[in-house]
Amino acid sequence: MYRNYDGAGSTFGTVSVGASTSLSGVAVYAARDDVSSIVRVVVINKTQSALTPTMDLLDFSAAATAKRWIWTAAAGGTLAPATDVTVASGKVALDVPAQSMTLLVFSKQ
Repeated sequence: MYRNYDGAGSTFGTVSVGASTSLSGVAVYAARDDVSSIVRVVVINKTQSALTPTMDLLDFSAAATAKRWIWTAAAGGTLAPATDVTVASGKVALDVPAQSMTLLVFSKQ
């Protein structure tokens, strides 16, 4: 999840940035790459239920879409690319599977 998630040597990031959630059973971590300014966010759903949270991106102008990778135990514990998500007015609507980790990759606008 944090090293070579795409098979091309990509990593999570070099500088930790603030990330928080008010959802019970969910953890969120974010980092920015110093060179590319790409922001990566990991959303961990520890619950038995799928969730549909909305994420607010603060102090970062993201491109119109973000790349997404999802890890689930149900999928055999593998990390796989998923459909890109749309970024609109600094918000992202997510579908987060039960007991999963979702990696989002935001390029700068």
